[in-house]
Amino acid sequence: MFQIDGNLLKSPALSTPGRVRPFFGLGGAVRHYSPDVGDTTTKVGLNLSAGARVATSTAIEPFAMFQYTAMHDATDEFTAMAGVSLHLRR
Repeated sequence: MFQIDGNLLKSPALSTPGRVRPFFGLGGAVRHYSPDVGDTTTKVGLNLSAGARVATSTAIEPFAMFQYTAMHDATDEFTAMAGVSLHLRR
């Protein structure tokens, strides 16, 4: 099984932005099942995402993101991920 996601993320405008910058998003998912025995299937779904970035003085910002994927006729999934964003221009 593998899944490909595409999300559009938006950071809300805060009146007093701090170091922690929240974001939310919406997107799509395509999940492909290829079992050893049985039929191969592909399902499409909807992603709902939320998370936060930590502002730094460098081009690298750590983030944490949570995502709920709702699939039609398949198991829905909740995932948590963390990483870094690299800003090529500031």
